[in-house]
Amino acid sequence: MHALVAGLILSRFGLWAFDLAVNQMIQETAEPEALGAVMGVQGSLQSLCQLLAYTAGVVVSQPERFPLLIAGSVGVVTMVALLFSSFAVRSRCAVPVRLVEVPPSP
Repeated sequence: MHALVAGLILSRFGLWAFDLAVNQMIQETAEPEALGAVMGVQGSLQSLCQLLAYTAGVVVSQPERFPLLIAGSVGVVTMVALLFSSFAVRSRCAVPVRLVEVPPSP
């Protein structure tokens, strides 16, 4: 039981750190005028994906069909990892990512 709780705590920490990294990346690369819209769309897509996960849990609610949810989760995580990797390669090979300019201190 302790291993399950420890694994849950570690996974939540990883999720929290990833969420912070995504928010920082969006804030550093989006134009300041469009930042509100970009963050709004990101929040909406995140809520939609969470709703799809809940819906999948309701539709596939029999315990013997639980491996379907596991396979779906692994498939989605793999797809997202590949998409992000291709984005990272393209952004590193193209023009460097624009960082927010910090005005010089007086």
